[in-house]
Amino acid sequence: MEGAFSLAAEVLLPRFLYHKLSHLWFGISDERALFLSFTDDLYTPFFTLFPMLAKKYQCYIIAGTLSADVKKGSPSLLAWLMGYKDVNFSPMSSEVYNIAGFWDPEGKLIGVTKKVYLTPSEQELDFSPGKLKDVEVYETLFGKVGIAISLDAFREDYLQRLDLLGCQIVVQPDANNKPWANFHPKSGVWQPKEWMWSTFGSIQKEYKNIQINICPMIAGNLFDSVFDGQRSITMKIDEYPQDAYIRVYLRAPVPYYSGNRYQGEYLAKADWVMEGGPEDILKLQEMSESLKPGGERENQYHEEIIWADVQLFP
Repeated sequence: MEGAFSLAAEVLLPRFLYHKLSHLWFGISDERALFLSFTDDLYTPFFTLFPMLAKKYQCYIIAGTLSADVKKGSPSLLAWLMGYKDVNFSPMSSEVYNIAGFWDPEGKLIGVTKKVYLTPSEQELDFSPGKLKDVEVYETLFGKVGIAISLDAFREDYLQRLDLLGCQIVVQPDANNKPWANFHPKSGVWQPKEWMWSTFGSIQKEYKNIQINICPMIAGNLFDSVFDGQRSITMKIDEYPQDAYIRVYLRAPVPYYSGNRYQGEYLAKADWVMEGGPEDILKLQEMSESLKPGGERENQYHEEIIWADVQLFP
């Protein structure tokens, strides 16, 4: 990844220097300057492709990328002289966000949600956090939808904000940048169990309006970075789940949850590369390691499209 960033900085050196030296941007980090230099390359294809697909297939689409707030054309004459020629969009400020766009079946942009809670790796890359007060819920033909990008879906105040706004369906675009079948290096929690804190935690009784969690997850290696997980659709019911992610003991109490155990059910769940219970921990961990860059099964992650019919109560 470091090599890729270095090469990108060389290719976009004039823009990079503009963001580092101009009085409008002076003092920002190298990481922030590089992502700002990428604005047109990230924003234009993203906001061209997905509305086209939504209209073509007459569907709603939610997709994520990295982006600054933008304006059309070059930021200034100086920027134009320093490499911002022939761009569709350029950054309006020095902020760079993890965002999710939401398009309707006509290809119209319903809204853009900015991630509020950043992971340590996002903080290292100097991304900008969105503001909780700016989070919206979107009205659709099938219900009210709120977007919680990854870590946001783990945070009570974020979910409370969505619930207060009448959200019925939480869409949780996710990219877990660690091996799935292993323990989190800092919290020590088994990764699949930790994800139930969001995919099941978001549909508990304390949230009056939220009924469904939809969690697509990236699976695959990007250079030396690992992304893995199990996609799922979960629904609120007054029963305990009968199924779980790999090696999650369902009857164990949930830490930090006053209800002791989560209620709800999977409407759909993607399989992982292999199955395994509590006794298979070493085999599961070995499989996770083998999928990483340089491993025996490098990048052979399981990929699956999941779907479910959903009925919402008023």
